[in-house]
Amino acid sequence: TTFNNLIKAYAYAAPVRFDDAMAVQQRMGERGVVPDLTTFQLLIDTCVNAAPARFDAAMGLLHRMGEVGFAPTVTTFNKLISACVAAKPVRVEDAVDLLRRMHGAGVAPDTVTAALLNRLHKRGAVGVDGAMELLRRLVDCGVPPDVTTFNSMASACARARPVRVDDAVGLLTLMGGCGVAPTAATFNTLILACTNAKPARVQAAVKLLTQMQDAGLEQDEATANLLNRLRKL
Repeated sequence: TTFNNLIKAYAYAAPVRFDDAMAVQQRMGERGVVPDLTTFQLLIDTCVNAAPARFDAAMGLLHRMGEVGFAPTVTTFNKLISACVAAKPVRVEDAVDLLRRMHGAGVAPDTVTAALLNRLHKRGAVGVDGAMELLRRLVDCGVPPDVTTFNSMASACARARPVRVDDAVGLLTLMGGCGVAPTAATFNTLILACTNAKPARVQAAVKLLTQMQDAGLEQDEATANLLNRLRKL
């Protein structure tokens, strides 16, 4: 429609014309024009694209969508999560809340969702507990992260204080259930967690080394350095 075309132009203008887009929405109401799904998605785009992003306005639109019977899509949720990731400071709780809303609405996250949540973790915006929750929610929704994301999570466990050895090693089970094969880097990071623990978890490290060999993965220089550290403990 003409109204949607106007909103789209304002949403993707440089700079974004947030007030003009909202004014179009108001004119629609004055003329008795009912917004459709595209209208809501474009208005949310406007909120997310604005500088700074108008997150509260976007969430209000998400709520209104539900009130009038429109179901947000995974793309809608991803746009909102991207706004959380880009915000300064990062809107961690809002991102987690959006993931919960997705699950409640029966909207499955996709690879874009996973990539956004991985960015959230890499920015250091969430602690180990928060990152583990995000990871498990993705897995529960049938969108397993890739091996790089699992390795990043393992690294966070290995460098936490205190070291989260059990959480780190538990990632292997989670990976297996998702069909994600660990790499040499995965095992090295898990062995690092065992080495960093106080006291060191020597037996757990030996078990990981055996699992690494059983998986047909060759030890590399990093593995050798870690084993030397263990021998000195």
